[in-house]
Amino acid sequence: MKNKHANSEYTEYDRIAAADPKHKYYLGKPQKCKILEADYVAHVQPSGCRILEPNTTSADYSMLQYKDGGMDLNDFASFNLNKFLGSHSPASQKRVDLFWLHAHSLFMGLKLFAENDILHDDIKPHNIVVRYDPVSETVKFNYIDFGLMKSMSKQMRDIINLATTRMFHWSRPMEQGYMSNSAHFDQLYSYTGATNLVDVHTQMISDVITKRKTANRFDIDPVSFLLTFEYMENHLSPNNTATIQAHVRSSIESTMNYKLVPHIFVEKSIKTTDSNSLGFTLNYVANKMHTKRALTDDEYLRLHQLFARMFDPNLMTRLDNINTMIAEYESVLLQNGVLSRLKKTFRNHVITKVSGPRPTVKSIPVLSVAQVPAQVPAQVPAQVPAQVPGKERIPKTGRCR
Repeated sequence: MKNKHANSEYTEYDRIAAADPKHKYYLGKPQKCKILEADYVAHVQPSGCRILEPNTTSADYSMLQYKDGGMDLNDFASFNLNKFLGSHSPASQKRVDLFWLHAHSLFMGLKLFAENDILHDDIKPHNIVVRYDPVSETVKFNYIDFGLMKSMSKQMRDIINLATTRMFHWSRPMEQGYMSNSAHFDQLYSYTGATNLVDVHTQMISDVITKRKTANRFDIDPVSFLLTFEYMENHLSPNNTATIQAHVRSSIESTMNYKLVPHIFVEKSIKTTDSNSLGFTLNYVANKMHTKRALTDDEYLRLHQLFARMFDPNLMTRLDNINTMIAEYESVLLQNGVLSRLKKTFRNHVITKVSGPRPTVKSIPVLSVAQVPAQVPAQVPAQVPAQVPGKERIPKTGRCR
């Protein structure tokens, strides 16, 4: 990346380093280094990397080299799951149990971030790495790529005060697209057409995604959003056009409920950005494991139903309390038999060996697809309207994608 972007990103790691000095949830600060001109000419220039600018040399760029934390969850789920699972056996079951037991650390990482005013802002399967040690039978997760990290509270204030804005981005909650510029907000809240507003916007955005309209007024990348829906899919009830339309409609309807209190809309949406993304990331892995019959239908549904509440398109009913998420995840592990098979329990959210009576954990029953209740928007108290977010400023990361 360009030197200025590398320096900026390198400095940003001071924030996460202060919050997590023992590197429990990330790999540590990267090493900043330069590339030899010969290697730059031989490998970087021919690669077609989009950050390369005309009339530049290797001296204009820097690299951030990270420790090896294992494979990212996209590669793990897409290409390495068969090797991890092996044949269906007690050993395979134990590996699956260990995976979900130690995925608990990802929730604890989000708790640490929230307590230290950190918004990762780019959580996805590619930005979580996992390493399995078959000798010690441990699974270690880490968050990576903090290039978009920012102060959560400052991001909220800046959007409300029109100092910065958001955009429709596949790894963030969909309603944040309505923070992208005043036109989006104005057209949503000031619509006076004869056709129902929610119907109009649902149809427009759904068509962009399902019909892959790359040129559209919302700057939505339809291929990326289709990937998001794949990550969110209920494997027992596969996605179709109606599923996507229902998701879009729910997002728009809940956004409309914040018309008089857009500052609350901004605050809750930003607050749930990282948990929304963790939800669809873990759901993606659960889908792949269910496909391989490493999870039973009941085990899968318990996981999916929790993750679906984390990436709920309805902002008003989306889980927004990290402590609740942690408690419910621990309950899912209990209900799925993970804790009993591994002879583990949680004490103050720390994994410990079972000794004495097992502490009571809230039970979460499995609902069939037909039993899952429809989401009913809650009432938002009328308050003095805050300023509406203004124009989008797309972050400059200076990284190849």
